[in-house]
Amino acid sequence: MSNGYGNYHTTLAASMRAYDAAPPLLRYAMQNAVGKWAAKPLIDLWRGGWPEAELISMIRNGDLTETRATYGDAHPEAQPARRLACD
Repeated sequence: MSNGYGNYHTTLAASMRAYDAAPPLLRYAMQNAVGKWAAKPLIDLWRGGWPEAELISMIRNGDLTETRATYGDAHPEAQPARRLACD
């Protein structure tokens, strides 16, 4: 069964397989992200040679952008200096 919306169609089983294949820090970043990140495209990038830290940074930058757009720059979660517990 497909998720039925968006540009990235997947199944629950395929999503969980991709999530389980991710390295622990990348799983942590996806799990604690503000937005919903599909694991398969990130795993494909990681397997293609992208550094794990760069992917985690990409997730964090997406979180900052989304938080600022929703709550404004003054929101505590919109501050770029905050580090993930896994850093």
